[in-house]
Amino acid sequence: MSDQKRLAEFIFDSISQQLSSANCERLVIPPLPKTPISILRESVADVIPLHETDPNINSCRYVLLLDPTETCTSVDLLQALRIVRPEKLVVISCPDFEDDASEKGVNERVMRLKDAMVRGNTVVLVNAERIFGTFYDLFNKHFAVHPSEESKEGAPRMSFFSNVAVGAVSQEVLVHPEFKLLIHLPLSQVPKQSLPFLSRFEVYCL
Repeated sequence: MSDQKRLAEFIFDSISQQLSSANCERLVIPPLPKTPISILRESVADVIPLHETDPNINSCRYVLLLDPTETCTSVDLLQALRIVRPEKLVVISCPDFEDDASEKGVNERVMRLKDAMVRGNTVVLVNAERIFGTFYDLFNKHFAVHPSEESKEGAPRMSFFSNVAVGAVSQEVLVHPEFKLLIHLPLSQVPKQSLPFLSRFEVYCL
C-alpha cells in the first residue's frame, strides 16, 4: 500500500470516528504522524544553537545513514528529497583506487572535511572508514570550548573546537555550529561495525 493511500485512509478514519461520536461538539482532526523522512529531515536541520555555551551536553548528534543498496542510493535520495540543503551539501568519498587510498589521497579528504567543519557545511562521508580514526573526537562530539572576540548582549560568544589527529600530530579545528555530519554505511556492513561505533550516532535507514 502506498504512503498516499495510507494517509488518505488515516484521515478518512479519523473524520469518521469524530463524526460518529455523539458527544463531539466540533470536529477535531489529530495531527498527522511523522514519516521517517520527515524525522530525518528534522535531525539534519537540528544543529547546535549559535550561542550554545557547552556543546558537549547538547542533545544534537550526528547521523549514521544505513543504505539497503550497494550503490549509494541513500545519498541520491538525500538530494532528491531535499533532506539536505543543496548549497550546504559536501559529499566526501574515499574510493579504494590506488591513488585515492594513498597517503596523499587520504590527506586531501581529511583537509576537505576540516574545511567543511569550519564553513558549517553538511558533510556526507562515503566509504570513509580509513579516516574515521582521525575524527574520533568529532564523532563523539568532544569539543573544546573557548570564548571568542565576538559578543552579544554583553555575553561572550563561544567557539567550539575538535581535535583532529593525523598520524602523531593532533590539532584543534574550529567547528561551525551549523556543521552537520552524516556517515553513509551500506546495510550489509552493519554486522562488521562495533556497537560503540554505532551507538555514537542517530541511526536512520533510507
